[in-house]
Amino acid sequence: MKTYRILTVVNQTKDAEICHGLQRSHYEIVCTQSLRKTLGALKNFQPDLILLDVTESTHNKTKRITRAANKHPRHPFVILVKSGRSTPNKAFFYDDVLNKPFLYSRLEARIKRL
Repeated sequence: MKTYRILTVVNQTKDAEICHGLQRSHYEIVCTQSLRKTLGALKNFQPDLILLDVTESTHNKTKRITRAANKHPRHPFVILVKSGRSTPNKAFFYDDVLNKPFLYSRLEARIKRL
């Protein structure tokens, strides 16, 4: 069975349960918060999936991360995590949206759809 490589760009204090759940599920994960570290991890870690919390990121940061993911040769699957019901900006490149709050099992189901 393939082990997915997941890059999480979430608030590690508020969303610690996401990171812990991913670790317990035996995914290879890298958690980042800054734009520079995220873009570096995208290049060096080469994730299969990026989990990006848009409520914790600026518009410019989200746009740069999603565009870099879209242009990456491996083109990772991008899930935007957000609060509220508003639709993500069309300038973002993403594959799926997950609304907060959610159960970890819902995230797990989305990952398995890869």
